[in-house]
Amino acid sequence: MSFSRAYRLACVLLCGFACMVLLSGTVGAHERMSGQCLHDLRELAAHAQMVQKISTYNSAAFVMNFSVEYLNPDTGETGTAGGTDNYPVGQVRTIDLDSLSIPDGALVRPHVNAILGTSNSGDRYVHYVHGNGGVGSYRVTGTTFNYSVSLIQ
Repeated sequence: MSFSRAYRLACVLLCGFACMVLLSGTVGAHERMSGQCLHDLRELAAHAQMVQKISTYNSAAFVMNFSVEYLNPDTGETGTAGGTDNYPVGQVRTIDLDSLSIPDGALVRPHVNAILGTSNSGDRYVHYVHGNGGVGSYRVTGTTFNYSVSLIQ
């Protein structure tokens, strides 16, 4: 039986997400995953948009800032890096990942902090490739306790 590329990618994304959810309670920052989850994460990285920078546009009803979450698909290492100043609705901030200590090839996404609200991560990862010039653009919409951080295609 032959499956379409979109179907295979959806399966990889779901499996990778399931691995992260299952391991989130037992694997802390900078600890390692193994086996099938790492294979699935490498598959996800192979199909994700390649970027050097992350931009986040504030279309939400609050002041915010963001840092970068990363996940190394080769080792399972996770962490956060960088960070912006606080900025209001209608503005954008960009972080150049080349200036941070994020491993080349890592899966990255913004982690948004709503001032006087909650924190929320981007809905999808992008693939950090040092020096490639690509930009992963995200849009933040909603209110301080109910908002989304969506990758713009």
